[in-house]
Amino acid sequence: MDKIKSFFREENAAKIFESKEFVWVWLAIVFICWITGGWVAGFIIAAVLAGIILCLCRDTLPVTTILWTFLFILGANRHKLQGMAGLIAAVLFIVVGIIVNVVRFRPNFRFMSYKTVTATTVAILAFCATAMLSGIARGERYLNFSEHGLYATVVGALCVMLALGYVFFSATISGGEDGKRVLNHLLFLMFASSVVIVLQLIVYYAMRGGGFKAVIDGFVHKDVELGWGGPNNYSIILAMMTPATLYYAVKNGKYSPLYLIYAVVQYFFIFASASRGAILFGAFGLVASFGLAIYKSEFRGRMIITTGVLMAVTTIVLMAKADVIYDSLGIFMGKALDENGRIPLWKDAWKNFKANPIFGTGFDYYLGGHNGGKSDGYTPYWYHSTLFQALAATGIVGFLAWINLEVSRLRAFLTNASLEKWFMLFGYAVFWLYGMVDVFYYTPNGLLFLFVITLAIEKSVESAKLRPYSFVYIERKRQQKLLTKNAENEK
Repeated sequence: MDKIKSFFREENAAKIFESKEFVWVWLAIVFICWITGGWVAGFIIAAVLAGIILCLCRDTLPVTTILWTFLFILGANRHKLQGMAGLIAAVLFIVVGIIVNVVRFRPNFRFMSYKTVTATTVAILAFCATAMLSGIARGERYLNFSEHGLYATVVGALCVMLALGYVFFSATISGGEDGKRVLNHLLFLMFASSVVIVLQLIVYYAMRGGGFKAVIDGFVHKDVELGWGGPNNYSIILAMMTPATLYYAVKNGKYSPLYLIYAVVQYFFIFASASRGAILFGAFGLVASFGLAIYKSEFRGRMIITTGVLMAVTTIVLMAKADVIYDSLGIFMGKALDENGRIPLWKDAWKNFKANPIFGTGFDYYLGGHNGGKSDGYTPYWYHSTLFQALAATGIVGFLAWINLEVSRLRAFLTNASLEKWFMLFGYAVFWLYGMVDVFYYTPNGLLFLFVITLAIEKSVESAKLRPYSFVYIERKRQQKLLTKNAENEK
């Protein structure tokens, strides 16, 4: 009985849920729910567990473990979620947890004051506000408001949840004494999550028949399906997480060869996805992170030798399977420079931006008119480019808010730059570059990833160093006027 009471003490619960052991246990649950098809139960467990953490822990960092990984539970085709709206009720556990946390621990929201709020927080709130207002001036929405009003309301509600969620977690998560607490947790979470995804891919290929042939077939047909994501989904997430693996090659230098080998395994599965964007930008992340890892490692010689051995083994494998690989790459290269229908989409985006320049079309606009399809309906992710999505869907107001968010985020990355932040920046760069040619940025899980990354880097810098430049300018002008007025009074 005493042990049970001890668990419910805030300091003991925090120690358990913040541990790496908890991350591995939770990811084991994720994998079991995925492989057994128990994804509905998995989602409910995730919501209940998040609610428990919120009730027991003053610092809510462990909740990010759930937020970052819960999607990987889904073993069925992700489009089946459209008929599972009832699962939203599980969010009530999280809502109750937040209420209990606020009442029990009384988090401090003073960081939102004019004198202490950061540029990244302001940028996040502005980004959410403009996304919520997107399409507000589009006349077609009001001609069919029974349908479009519902979708617009859902988008608006999600934006409000993201904004309030960011403020809540900013108030309830500490950056630690050195500011790296959240960064370190997220880097480990990225590495551990990648292990689960790789295991899911191994199981998938084994169920497909196993062996090199299963990998080649998946590459040629680009039809690997994990349930929660297809080739374009899991490949870019793996690519984004690869720099975290190489960070641990530096941190755990004695075991650096193992991390280097695993990073190559990650890229093998990225390449096997046949996702051109993930292959290209994933290669950038891999090479940049490899270079930084070797440069910063205390065991540089060991890493260089391992890299040489990996290159030799890769060459031997390519030579041994040359015929099969050549034929497969021939099919792949035939599509390598194909824009795959993106140009018409981007032209459509520009046309719709000119028609709705201030607030855009919103996220309840169906972009199928260019190919004779339905001209108005619902799909929020049709433009296949973050840049064109921001322009067309949110207009110039939302586009400027997006630019401001990216500039503020980059500023946070480069202020008090550290080894952890450089590896995180490489991972974020992979994500961002991929978003220029495909969908992901504006998807719910994409925004969750971006918001958690933003929170991690924001917590690594003193708030005084991240104040909005406009606020600093206004404050300086106010002080100058005050000094001038005092000087005149003294005369």
